[in-house]
Amino acid sequence: MNIQLICEIKYHKEQITHILILKDNRICTSSYDNSIIIYNPHTYIKDIIINEHTDWVSYLYQLYSDNIMSASYDGTLKIFKINKQSYKVVNIINFKEDAIIKLIELKNEEIVFLTGNKKICFYIYENKIYKQNYIINESIMYDDILELNKYNLIVLSSNSNNIILFFNYITKKTIKKLFLESLIFSQQNILNFNQYLIAFGFKLIYIIDIKQYKLIKTIKNDFSVTCSIKKDNENFIIGDNIGFLRLFNYNYKFQNIKELKNIYVKDEMNSIKYNKKFNTILINNNKNIFLKIYNLLK
Repeated sequence: MNIQLICEIKYHKEQITHILILKDNRICTSSYDNSIIIYNPHTYIKDIIINEHTDWVSYLYQLYSDNIMSASYDGTLKIFKINKQSYKVVNIINFKEDAIIKLIELKNEEIVFLTGNKKICFYIYENKIYKQNYIINESIMYDDILELNKYNLIVLSSNSNNIILFFNYITKKTIKKLFLESLIFSQQNILNFNQYLIAFGFKLIYIIDIKQYKLIKTIKNDFSVTCSIKKDNENFIIGDNIGFLRLFNYNYKFQNIKELKNIYVKDEMNSIKYNKKFNTILINNNKNIFLKIYNLLK
């Protein structure tokens, strides 16, 4: 794996909080400056600027309808219909109790979001509006969520308490809490490969069996993962705390993880995304407001 810097994008006034690659391959970013920007994937010039939130935007998600949902510390989830160079607000969920950290849409079209006051909220879409369906009041705060629709599960992680929670979203029951040595705080600290999960702790990589809800292997490293992304069904890319991008191969049949290549990019990365169509890696770091785009070379 070799990379070549294509460009650095600087449109936001403050740090980027989340990167989303849309289904049409456009790039969408949110920021501490309360805005959302959508870029042309060929020119990297901004197509749309959305200024609809009154506090910083923490997370972005593209729904099955292709609409974009944004979570904000202003206590709202907003849904936008996106056209080529325009947008329209089509729905708003007001949740004024606290900030919304992260969200997903389940296969049954329920929206699940995590809040700063330790709630896991389920909303359903009825009569053109989203309505509260179910709320779980937890004793700890969860900061990452992943759907495993084959098993009707969501997996939640808490880096402050080093817990991974398996929850059945049909029965609305907790299946298992898995206690680990440590967990990193990241926009994506859990990856799914077949019936296994890859999770990341401080200088640790965990392999977890989904069917058994069991930790089956812990791998020690001399670096700590700051962000991760699944590249394909056998490989994943991580950014680490010392400025390296690292490509790993995961052989789930033999439970073997092998580092294939590492490249020094200097930045301590906050988030990374992989665009399969353009074979590019998008990197955001903690210290500046640039979005860096690299071409992934063979």
